[in-house]
Amino acid sequence: MTGWALQRRYPRYLVHLPFLYRANLPGSKAFEMGWTFDLSEQGACVELAQRFPPATSMRLNLQTDRRTIEVDAEVAWAGTPALPGGILHGVILNHIAPEHRQALRDLLPATGPVATTGLRLHLDLPITCHLNGQGAPCFEGRTGDVSREGLLIFLPVALAQDTELEITLHTSAEPLRMPGKIVWVRSAETAAPGEPIAHGFRFTSLRWCTPLILATLLGKPLQDRQPSSRSAKKTPAR
Repeated sequence: MTGWALQRRYPRYLVHLPFLYRANLPGSKAFEMGWTFDLSEQGACVELAQRFPPATSMRLNLQTDRRTIEVDAEVAWAGTPALPGGILHGVILNHIAPEHRQALRDLLPATGPVATTGLRLHLDLPITCHLNGQGAPCFEGRTGDVSREGLLIFLPVALAQDTELEITLHTSAEPLRMPGKIVWVRSAETAAPGEPIAHGFRFTSLRWCTPLILATLLGKPLQDRQPSSRSAKKTPAR
């Protein structure tokens, strides 16, 4: 069945989730990381680090904040590199255990096939924010959660909406530099004295490999990504 036929039969939803995958090919022993671009109960468009031929079978472990959803999949087609990112593939989801299928259904929105889910995964890491412009100040802060499009960040001062800056995310592997802009800021009056101020930060231009490195971070066990009390608060969509 073609990817087009799958999309006609099963509505696709714009769900961006990191996942682990391992291809059923000689020499493929370690799991790699990827992202979903869209998702249905029977198929997905995914971003992988390398190109795989059609009919390649693989194991996918979708990472969510509730559980890991395990599925057996088969490559239907391989396309062009995502910008930024890896190589797009269409995959058919061949086998899902009943409890994992229900968890997958719970991820999909009920508002229609073009809807985007507001999925954000908890990630608590230190950051340095560099404002654009020579001599501009830097601020230290932390992340609260992350998605394919941006970050929830906590800073000691309130930055204006549309402020352009570059964030350095300090990970255990390597620092990641991510340019972007502030898309919303929580009013400083609502914060307790000394409490960091929440901001929504949207990526604007990333190195091609950065989304896959982010996926690797999010592939860690869920307990390593649990939020602090401040990042557990409900926040506006980025």
